[in-house]
Amino acid sequence: MAEEDALSLETRLLDQARELLIAQPGRALAVLGEHRRRFPNGQLEAEREFLSIQALVLLGRTAEARQQMHALEVAYPRSSYVGRAARLLDAR
Repeated sequence: MAEEDALSLETRLLDQARELLIAQPGRALAVLGEHRRRFPNGQLEAEREFLSIQALVLLGRTAEARQQMHALEVAYPRSSYVGRAARLLDAR
């Protein structure tokens, strides 16, 4: 798969998850799981993990969301998604 095609597919999956996030966080999490399987080291990995944290919080699975936030922090310590995830979890 060409890099441009892969990024395009990654983007489409994350867009789909974002659209589902509020109304159907469980389905959004499933789409993000598909992204994780297809693109374990994708270019949009940090965004995927942040969206997963949001979905977990919306599902009331805060402990899992915190674990995932710590993994995001280890993998991407300088990412703005780390701070956003921390604020999201602090609000819970």
